[in-house]
Amino acid sequence: MTAENLISEIKLLNEISGFACGLADSGGTVLYCPEGVCRQSKVKPGDAEFRTVEIQEKDGSVFVLFAADPGDGAGTSLTDSALRLLALKLSSVRESSSSRADTLSGILEEREGYGPEKAEGLFRNISPEDRYVLLLFEIPERSSAGGQKDEALAVISGIFSEENDFAVSSFFSDGREYAAVLCRFAYAGTDAGSYCDEAEKFALGAVGTVGAEAMIFTRSAISDTAASAADIPVMRTQALEALHAGTVFDFSGGCLRYDKLALERLICSLPGPICREFVAATLGPRITEERGADELLRTVRVFLDADQNVSEAARKMYIHRNTMTYRLEKFQKLTGLDCSSFGDGLRVRMALLILQYLGEI
Repeated sequence: MTAENLISEIKLLNEISGFACGLADSGGTVLYCPEGVCRQSKVKPGDAEFRTVEIQEKDGSVFVLFAADPGDGAGTSLTDSALRLLALKLSSVRESSSSRADTLSGILEEREGYGPEKAEGLFRNISPEDRYVLLLFEIPERSSAGGQKDEALAVISGIFSEENDFAVSSFFSDGREYAAVLCRFAYAGTDAGSYCDEAEKFALGAVGTVGAEAMIFTRSAISDTAASAADIPVMRTQALEALHAGTVFDFSGGCLRYDKLALERLICSLPGPICREFVAATLGPRITEERGADELLRTVRVFLDADQNVSEAARKMYIHRNTMTYRLEKFQKLTGLDCSSFGDGLRVRMALLILQYLGEI
């Protein structure tokens, strides 16, 4: 566990037990101290004022639990016992986190013995009304800035792994490793999209933290909302489809949402001949013969992305509004399609997405 996660657990255990325990690093620097326990910045084993117990994490890092020494034999003995029990409890929490990670990766990789029914063991105090969303993080082996994949995975794990409402792991799919975070939400009586909205905030925050701490740009994807953790295989497929659509259509955002990519996912599922037939029937032959067709199609795409607002599209392309209007009128003459109307605009948008899917624009 990270120091932040240890402090979070210690605060919770202090509150439950009424015990007052602090945490220091291996050098004795105080990382957390309850009010009234100490006023100094250093605590070391052997200090007369404190009783201490060392705990060692799996990565080899050492921390020191400490509490004020009551100064009498019986009180000191009870304090020592409480510190040892707290150290055992923290070890149990750490092992529980490791077990949850193994269970989640086993379900995601569909390993033998890890059926969806195992998902019930990922969380404590499960309610039948809980809702779930799966986050996936696509992490390159190394970034141009020198960041490392393992460091990025560690950052993501550190953000989520010790909270009961998150299960964190990594898994492999088609030879590529992903970080996965299963988020549990208490039912709030709202539509499914609201849970995805919350998950998107978590994902974007994690993407930013990974970029800052590991110097790696990663994209994330989130599944649709599920009513059961047993739907992990379905959520996995949805999140991977969102990542695939983001790659095909070159989306640069930090989070790709399955529920927002319906049209893109539909296009990815269509056979090539059907795609080409639709483009030909929609745009006709004249547009491809037109000089400057690529720039004309780019103009139309920017216009559609700007919600068919001429002024906004012109601003985005750094051209005059009249130039934008002229190009749209030219496109209408060549194709017979008025991009400002809903029906024609939808057909053109789909044709442009298909051309991008086919790699022709």
